[in-house]
Amino acid sequence: MVNNMATNIRFFREQMNWTQQQLANKLNVSRSVITKWENESAVPDLDTLIKISDLFSLSLDQLVGRNLTDEFLLKEFKKVYSLDLEDHGDQLIIAIIDLLKKNPSLLNDFVSLSQLPIRKQRAILQIIQTTIQELKRV
Repeated sequence: MVNNMATNIRFFREQMNWTQQQLANKLNVSRSVITKWENESAVPDLDTLIKISDLFSLSLDQLVGRNLTDEFLLKEFKKVYSLDLEDHGDQLIIAIIDLLKKNPSLLNDFVSLSQLPIRKQRAILQIIQTTIQELKRV
């Protein structure tokens, strides 16, 4: 797990286009400490790990490279969004995520839809529902 964490710290630092010194400044540590973390010579303490995860907008699990199961992610998703779905709810969420992965433009469309006024959102959702009902009859 240390190897994943070292790789992740470097990867996400580079994704932010930060030098080791810039990350060190944000964490109030020396650049050499960042080097040690990225070379697996040292490991950040828990408080620092939390600061790093906040800086990169990651969970601690993601930062340390812990593989999260679909079951765990669905549980967290339901908790965050206060979803009380029936037993088949997990399959519905997985199906929706799979649809979005296979159709990236649809994800952009949903983002655009979410930015419209509620009245327009309802009108578009009604069009979608009507279209699906019509297609089921064909």
